[in-house]
Amino acid sequence: MHSSLSRWVLAALFGLCVGWAGTSPALADDAATADGDGAADAAEECGGSREATGRSPSSRADSGRTRTRCVKPEIDWPRPAVLVDDEQLAIDALKAGAVQLAVSQGIHGAGLGLEICALAGCRRERQWASAAVAGSVVGFGTVLLATGVRLDPRLSLAMRYGNVWGTASAYLLFGATSRFYDESSGASGNRKALIGAMMAGQIGGLLLGNLAWRGLRFDEADADAAFGAAMWASGLAGLLAAPISGGTADIRVVHGAVFAVGQLGLIGGYALSRHAHLSRRRVWLIQLGGLLGGATGTAIPFLLSDVNGGEAAFYSAAGGALAGMILVAALTRRMDGPPIAVDLGFRPAPGGAVATVGGRWR
Repeated sequence: MHSSLSRWVLAALFGLCVGWAGTSPALADDAATADGDGAADAAEECGGSREATGRSPSSRADSGRTRTRCVKPEIDWPRPAVLVDDEQLAIDALKAGAVQLAVSQGIHGAGLGLEICALAGCRRERQWASAAVAGSVVGFGTVLLATGVRLDPRLSLAMRYGNVWGTASAYLLFGATSRFYDESSGASGNRKALIGAMMAGQIGGLLLGNLAWRGLRFDEADADAAFGAAMWASGLAGLLAAPISGGTADIRVVHGAVFAVGQLGLIGGYALSRHAHLSRRRVWLIQLGGLLGGATGTAIPFLLSDVNGGEAAFYSAAGGALAGMILVAALTRRMDGPPIAVDLGFRPAPGGAVATVGGRWR
């Protein structure tokens, strides 16, 4: 009796000791460390692609052992492309403005090199080719070095337009004030003066375009409208005045008139764009209408008569260009406004279907 009771007491004391050992913090840390070491060993056995799951409480056969299972390694998939923010777009626009001006000045530099070669009296082909290549490299490189491949696209456009318009204005002004077309003076005698005037116009146009943009801060649409209006105004004036330019004095008057009308067109186009808030696409569509109208007007006299159209072709071309621009301007008057609401309908019908489109013409 006493022996059996003492056995039960010893068993109870042993159970209490085991329970105390399981709840002791120090022993628990030792057990966790042991389990962690076992999991690390198991992970090494799996080649780094397995993870330890600890002891399995549901299986007696696995008691005292650490179970591991292999898991698929996480794949580092490439991230989708991030949309370019406004700052990146601005940087790209600055780069594009600098490159566009560099390319245009590369072409301008080639022409300038040929002009300098003409003033220097070049006679060999190698001299002409060397002057053109050197001028192109200097013009292209100077822009990139001066701008650091960062230039406002509006300033770039203003300088490019100023370069072209300065060249045309210099030629017209020289023809109106000199005796270049006077047969008695000889064209060869004033050839160098003409080249010098055009060089001054090219460089002066660049500077004026720069100063104009810095003072007015216009956008690309304003520059397109001003330059386009200047070119169209001078071109229409030339078409209307060409049939009456018979003598030397008339030629000088024509050059002066075309020059004056072109400058008025430059100012008027800029003022119209600022007042009407024209967009670039509408400006270019209006100019495209002028080209189509001018081509149609040029062809009409030749289609209606069997002989050469003569002077009628000049007037018809000018009238067609003007009518084409006015027509396109009227058709696109609401282009820059809010979008037009369009109603689309579709319903079945015997033997097919009926589709309807509805809207409001502005």
